[in-house]
Amino acid sequence: MAGFLYFIPGLSAPPDGELINRGLAAVLGFRDDGHVALGPFRAIDLGPDGERGVLLAPTGCELSDYDAGDQTWYPAGEDKKYWFGFSQENPPGPDELARDRQVPGQAVRLGDGRQWHVPIARNCPRSRGLSAEGQKTDNPLTQYQKLFDMSLEVWGCYDLLSQQVRLGQRGEEIPQEITDGLIAPDREEEILVECLRTNYRLGEYEIRALGLLNELCEENILRTLIDFDGYCQLAQGQVEEANRHDEKKNSA
Repeated sequence: MAGFLYFIPGLSAPPDGELINRGLAAVLGFRDDGHVALGPFRAIDLGPDGERGVLLAPTGCELSDYDAGDQTWYPAGEDKKYWFGFSQENPPGPDELARDRQVPGQAVRLGDGRQWHVPIARNCPRSRGLSAEGQKTDNPLTQYQKLFDMSLEVWGCYDLLSQQVRLGQRGEEIPQEITDGLIAPDREEEILVECLRTNYRLGEYEIRALGLLNELCEENILRTLIDFDGYCQLAQGQVEEANRHDEKKNSA
């Protein structure tokens, strides 16, 4: 089986409303016509919870049979609004879970040892519009606005961290507003999930089941989101250019 199989308890068919309410639509994504990107499905009498429900696959994927012996299944949260399963011997990776449209970024090695394409927020597709006041606007498309806003949050955190380091080096007291402005662990996980969900059919539970996140790769994901290394290289280049200009001016 390629990718994930999904099971929704108690249903014989998966209407868009149910997929949205159960949080599965955010994982599967949406087609250009606005409907959930749902592939083949069929009702089954016995699912991973031992009850009836509907088995389904993402668009473009084959619908395998439910096989409790060969597959590992997890509920998506304690409320078990849906289940997802995969072959334990051949868990899905970036090739199987990639969305048709990906935001350009950089490859980052995640907790499973494989390279996953993490988006750079400034590369999000944008829309040219006009505000009610007649001002031209250039904003990320709706489906990428959340990721873009999160990148601004991460940038703000990096700025606060740099202030914290400078104050600490000078032996000065760190103001409470700096500490309060740092990203809390739960919020950090939300941002990390959104980074991976943007380019792959993944949600928070699927990411945990595959073991994609750990402390060794999480900072690399956040640095990629804001293109921190690219920004540093640009800033360094500007400093070097300014120094060359000053040297030329002084030697004239």
